[in-house]
Amino acid sequence: MNLAVKLMQKFKDRDTQNKMKVYRDKAELIRKRNLEAWDDQQLQAESLRLQKEAKSGTPLDELLVDAYALVCEAAKRKLGLQPYDVQIMAAIALHERFLIEQHTGEGKTLSAVMPAYLNALTGEGVHVLTFND
Repeated sequence: MNLAVKLMQKFKDRDTQNKMKVYRDKAELIRKRNLEAWDDQQLQAESLRLQKEAKSGTPLDELLVDAYALVCEAAKRKLGLQPYDVQIMAAIALHERFLIEQHTGEGKTLSAVMPAYLNALTGEGVHVLTFND
């Protein structure tokens, strides 16, 4: 491998590590936004608030933590599934328009629900595609 390729790989690795730290930090914020004590009506009211914010032009990035925390709590209550940090990180990457790779059983659908919900808050359509080999 020549020097230029090595340098490019080093910068790419550093960029990836920086992104992963940002994703880990956001996942931690989402976890800290614990909605366990909220009743279903409070969760529905929060969803309506997020919809209103999104439709009034608030950038979705600003709503991400609250929206993902809401989805995590809904998944826990309705499906009995608590998303892992890595699934939340994958969901953040999806919202940022990155492709992610998760193997069978690693929670593609759970990861996809968070950005689908966030982007649906605007009232526009959302498409979710997942593939297995």
